[in-house]
Amino acid sequence: MWSADAGSVASWERGKRQPAINRMPCLLEFLGCDPRPAPTTVGEQLRACREGRGLSQAAFARLLAVDAGTLSGWERGTRVPGKKQMARAAAIMSRSRRD
Repeated sequence: MWSADAGSVASWERGKRQPAINRMPCLLEFLGCDPRPAPTTVGEQLRACREGRGLSQAAFARLLAVDAGTLSGWERGTRVPGKKQMARAAAIMSRSRRD
C-alpha cells in the first residue's frame, strides 16, 4: 500500500499540487468516493475514467485503440469520438477500476 506524507496532503488540500496520476486509484479507494466534480461531457467522463484508473493519456489511448493526440482532443472537447470509438470507450468506462 502506498502512503503520503503530511506535507504532500497539505499541498493537495490547498490546491498547490495534485497527486500523481498513478496515485489516484489508491486515493479514491481510501476516500471511498470520488470528490471531484461529476463529469458532464464525454471528454470529462473519459478523463475521470482515465485518472481514476491512474493511467496516462498514452496508456488510456492504447486501451481505446486511438492515438494519444486523439484522446487529448476528446478530453479537451475539440474532437468528438465516432460511434465505434464511443462504443469502445463506453465499454471500457463501464468496467470497474480493478478489471
